[in-house]
Amino acid sequence: MDVNIRGALGTQLFEYLCGLYTAQSTGETIDKVVIGTGGKVVAPVKIDWLSQIIDVPYTVQVLTSTAKQDVWKKPNVFVNLANSNVIENIKLKSPIEKNNFKLLHVRGLDRTIASIDDYIKLVRVIGPEVKLIGDDNLLIDKIIHVSGMGENVSKGVLEDWHLCIGAKEIYCAFTNFTLSAMLFDKNKKIKMLSKQNSNGTVVIHDPAYKCVDALFNHYYTNASWM
Repeated sequence: MDVNIRGALGTQLFEYLCGLYTAQSTGETIDKVVIGTGGKVVAPVKIDWLSQIIDVPYTVQVLTSTAKQDVWKKPNVFVNLANSNVIENIKLKSPIEKNNFKLLHVRGLDRTIASIDDYIKLVRVIGPEVKLIGDDNLLIDKIIHVSGMGENVSKGVLEDWHLCIGAKEIYCAFTNFTLSAMLFDKNKKIKMLSKQNSNGTVVIHDPAYKCVDALFNHYYTNASWM
């Protein structure tokens, strides 16, 4: 079977895990992994992040396909993953480097799920030790300026993802970027804004939040909603 995945870094990893679980549970053999870039997608979706973050023992091809696992509509998949050995068998390309950061992940350019006021409230909850990462440096700098605290430590997609793995605590609105990093340290503290407390211009559908809730209840040990 082919494992068809589509999305940016975090979604690629979760879709890959979904494909691995399907193969394991059905007894099928994986031939290759196909990263689909077809349709109207943003630039980060057109990159093979998967091979850069974990060991993939299969051929990986980037093709103009739209096929995918559609994992964020399937909360039961996350329960199944949590109760299997699929996640624990994934090997990172780079060793984990602890940084003791209290990280706030900010989404601005791709999907503004939380408002600037939401992020400022989070900064004040975390306190002056807060470090910020994300895809919108202008928004991050504005949050720091208005709140009067924090440091922008964002360097790039891969660097930020590894900062998440090594962090002491993570705070965020809905994002599979931080959730995917949490797979490699499930006991880390993570607090995510609930749908009701996310006041951005983009609203994530309920099944996706149910998927996160499945991870919170069945895999992560120190995760909660804000």
